[in-house]
Amino acid sequence: MTTQDFAAQLYQLLASIIAPESKASLAAVTQTLNTQFYSTAQCLPALAQIASEAGETGVRQLAAVEMRKWVDPYWAEIPAETQAHVRALLLTRLASEPERSVAQAIAYATAILARKELPNGQWGELVPTLISALKSPAVAHREVASLAIKALMEALMLDAIEPHAAEMLNALSAALADPESRTVQLNTMSALAEISDAVTSEDKAMVRFFQDQVPAMVGILQAAIAEGNEDHAAQGFVVLDNLLASEAPLLNPHLRPLVEFFTATFTATSLSEEIRIMAGNLLSLLPVYRRTRIVKLQLVEPILRAGLLTSSELDEEDEADDDADDTPFRIGLRVVHAIASEVPPAQYFAQLSSGIASMAADSSSIGARRGAMILLSIVYDSCTDSLRPHAAGILTNMILPLMGDADARVRRAACLAVGSFIDAFEDVAKMHTLILPALFALMQDLSQPKVLAAATSSLDALLDGMGDDILPYLAELMNGLGHLIAVDNVEIRQTVVGAIGSVANAADKQFIPYFDAVAPTVLHLMAIESEDKDEMLLRGIATDSMCAIADAVGAELFRPLLDESMRLAGNSMNFKDHPKLRECAFCFFGILSRVYKQEFVAFLPQLVPHLLETIGTAENFFDDDVDEDSQPVGMAAAPSPSKQANTAAGLAAAAAAAAAEESLMEESDDDDDEEDNNNHLKVMSAIAEEKSTALDVLADLCESTGPAFMPYLEATLAAMFSHTDHYHDAVRKSVVHGLFKVLVCMYDLSLPADWVAGLPLQAPVHDDVAGLTFKTVDAVVKMLEEEDERMVAYEICDALQAAIRHMGPVVLQGQGHLEALANLVIAIFERKQLSQQDDDDEDEDESEDMTEFDALLIGSAGDLVGAFAHALGGPLFAPLGPRFLQQLSKYFKASSAVSERSMAVGTMADVIDGAKAGVTPWHKDLAAIFARALRDGEAEVRSNACWGMGLLAEYSEVPTDVSALANQLASHASASPNESERDNATGAIARALLRGDAWATHGEAVAHVVNNMPIRTDFQENKPTLALLTRIVHVAAINATPVARMLVSSAKPQLLAVLNYYLAPANDNQTSTEIRAEVAAALGELSAL
Repeated sequence: MTTQDFAAQLYQLLASIIAPESKASLAAVTQTLNTQFYSTAQCLPALAQIASEAGETGVRQLAAVEMRKWVDPYWAEIPAETQAHVRALLLTRLASEPERSVAQAIAYATAILARKELPNGQWGELVPTLISALKSPAVAHREVASLAIKALMEALMLDAIEPHAAEMLNALSAALADPESRTVQLNTMSALAEISDAVTSEDKAMVRFFQDQVPAMVGILQAAIAEGNEDHAAQGFVVLDNLLASEAPLLNPHLRPLVEFFTATFTATSLSEEIRIMAGNLLSLLPVYRRTRIVKLQLVEPILRAGLLTSSELDEEDEADDDADDTPFRIGLRVVHAIASEVPPAQYFAQLSSGIASMAADSSSIGARRGAMILLSIVYDSCTDSLRPHAAGILTNMILPLMGDADARVRRAACLAVGSFIDAFEDVAKMHTLILPALFALMQDLSQPKVLAAATSSLDALLDGMGDDILPYLAELMNGLGHLIAVDNVEIRQTVVGAIGSVANAADKQFIPYFDAVAPTVLHLMAIESEDKDEMLLRGIATDSMCAIADAVGAELFRPLLDESMRLAGNSMNFKDHPKLRECAFCFFGILSRVYKQEFVAFLPQLVPHLLETIGTAENFFDDDVDEDSQPVGMAAAPSPSKQANTAAGLAAAAAAAAAEESLMEESDDDDDEEDNNNHLKVMSAIAEEKSTALDVLADLCESTGPAFMPYLEATLAAMFSHTDHYHDAVRKSVVHGLFKVLVCMYDLSLPADWVAGLPLQAPVHDDVAGLTFKTVDAVVKMLEEEDERMVAYEICDALQAAIRHMGPVVLQGQGHLEALANLVIAIFERKQLSQQDDDDEDEDESEDMTEFDALLIGSAGDLVGAFAHALGGPLFAPLGPRFLQQLSKYFKASSAVSERSMAVGTMADVIDGAKAGVTPWHKDLAAIFARALRDGEAEVRSNACWGMGLLAEYSEVPTDVSALANQLASHASASPNESERDNATGAIARALLRGDAWATHGEAVAHVVNNMPIRTDFQENKPTLALLTRIVHVAAINATPVARMLVSSAKPQLLAVLNYYLAPANDNQTSTEIRAEVAAALGELSAL
């Protein structure tokens, strides 16, 4: 076939795709294209010719899009003279193409080709030609040139167009001020945004260049807003978003006027919602990307004010619906949440609390009252410590009154707030006598199903933490829920069934009387099959509740329902389009494995492969993720520039066609593409959450079935190790939890001897366990080094410290692991771990204030230090101690938050408990810190100080003045309103008296212990206090010293009461079996005296 015949036939085929006769004919044409035309390099110049010469706009556009697919595989096969002809065709047509959509397609084809040619020194005329065209007096030429340069910069780095880079930057800077065309201005902005991606903080000249362009860019955006052109405004906002996200401080000199512009635009109700939303989104990103800078410039206040103001607006969107469209109200909530999450509470809490209080009290504004309640429900976890002292008052004075508001939307929001507070604050959960009547009242109103559902959901949260406190309400609860489960409203039934599961969880065996009445209904709901996603979610919730019921009533009572419930849960795993249902099924099996343990082994062969398959599900975000080399010729996805999202309508349609296996040209627009992208991300997120749950359940199965899980161990570990770098934080958390749960399970199954502090190991560890330990710690160290999410870093530290305390020094024996972990802990203390880094390199964060998420991570690092001390022992910990203690001391300042001071003092005490006499060199410094902490205004700090002082007296080789210590701690042991402080002070006196039988010479101090027994909450203090009392009784019984007999004689009734208390079966959870045996022996000796 001649070249011209080939091009002519290809043209006919493309034309038939634009207007296909039928789906069958379209499939036939596609097959012909793939097998006879796109299988040869000859298609590339033919497509270029068609894109340049075809009469039909659609054919030219489709040819240009199709051409992009074949540049990479075929360009090198084309003769040099043909390559030159193709380049010339593209440049010529680019300058003369009258249709914008076609010009756009040709521009991107040109960019793809330039990506091949320019790095090899070819097509030298391209960049000068485009720069010249950008300066042309003809506006049409400038528009095409700006479009082509934008496409070029998406495909190439700036250094690829040397030696024309400087000239290009100057031309683009001038084009921002184009006097005739907004299109030129916006394309230029987009091209500069692409270039900015490669700019680093170290490149001062480029940083300054971009900073100089910002005022012109903002002016273009302001003009677009004034013109009411939402599409143009969107392009401008996207560019500023790009500059804001840059690691270089490109916007920093302009942040103050930018905040003024964004807040004014966001709060201007006269503007369109779309423009306001775009401005608000950028406001919500400022605390994420430029936290240090906005704090330094005191910009938190105006940003938060704008968020609070828009959070008071009333819209018709469902505030609890994650899929609802964005509105200024929802973005306002996002702005406030961003401030609360990213900025230290000291910088915003007073303004936030005052703003929410004013909104809640605004009787004239439903939106303000509703907004106040929703804000409480979303910011509580970011400022928990700051809210805690006020939580009970907020509940009684703000939330409970609004649960009775005249407007249903406010009542519903108040239910959300009370549910959040119940989860966060123990003191609030204990106020069930106030909360339950309010919830019960709202649950009786069937005319407001959304309020009823929210009230039931809050009830669910309350039940989770009530424990035995639920018993007086149990009959009324089950009666009410039993009626509501029959209501013909799926949302209500979802929350009611969930609440039944929570009741079962809280009531435990007390749920048994309700089992026969409830279980058949829940089992029936587990069998739902429907096209309605809400009905299928109800099936999932029923599955979740059924496993809670099984856990509560026990294996034998649940046995009649076991087979059917297992069958239904197994079927639920097959509903691929309902990921939440599948997750609930996975969790069902995880819980049932705990209930039935070895009996569950029979289900492993069917269940484990299903879980492994879920974990192995492929996740492809972009067409480029597909390995083109593995596809047949003619089926490869189109290579695209690196950031080719959201192009104009015609190109978007053509790009979509090129990426599909059939070259079907469909009309679409940017909104459709964005919706498709969002839906794709939701699917990917759902897959990730399924994987997370599957990983959790695999670990549970290993823990529950023990040796029977061994055939699946290798595959399970492979699945976990292969996901250590997964993009989704929930998956990474599950990997960390799963690896350590499996590791601890294998360690326990090996029946190890009790570990002994120090290295090399003094207690043998099975070789397989040691090998798995090394591999796990090695993987987790790498994770922590690269982790950029604070809560995942927290989970890593927490899991590590728990494993070290359980397994001992074997966790730290791997070569380089201890040093690496110690360095990572120091980095966390210095707030230099990757997840703690502020992108704002221009401003070094010198503030001592921390967000509460930072505090959690630093606290977990403190726990890790304590674990090091326990596992290593004094001699090996000694070289590390000064580094850690120096860092901890920084967190014990008057200006530090309560949580920081408490963490520092508590970690120091934990170090003493682990290193024991090894802390002697640091005795003076530690004693001074504990003495200061004992005078702290917060009970939790004083409590930890008492603990530390007692441990120092117990282990340090520096002698303790027992009388002075007892006198110092006496008031803390007897008069503190805080039970933990009283317990720790009592325990500290006991530790000092025990050492060397100091009680024999300081008998007067023994009364401080006896009078403050039993221990109330901190049961670890039972060990020293009961050791002291049983020791004195024993010495008195053998008549070893008169002092002992005198002490026992003077306090015998109290001693009898205390010892009997600890032998009561109800108090068995407060002490170990060994301690209770010692108490029983002492009671016998005491009774005989």
